[in-house]
Amino acid sequence: MFLDDGEFNEDFRNATTTAAAGGPTRYGRIPTEHWSYPSWVPEWAAAKARKRQVGWSCLGFRLQFLLPLGGMP
Repeated sequence: MFLDDGEFNEDFRNATTTAAAGGPTRYGRIPTEHWSYPSWVPEWAAAKARKRQVGWSCLGFRLQFLLPLGGMP
């Protein structure tokens, strides 16, 4: 699944569909405001969380949006 805040062009769709290892490819659009940090998250706190998460798995990185600002213990 590929998600972006813009439309995917046909070249991108063809290349990623061809490269997929036998699985289906799906494309979706998420509004720009959903890609950004909420207004109540201070920029310094987001930067601190990103630095702390270097080396974590993709799942760990995605958890930052589900946890309070303190993040994982």
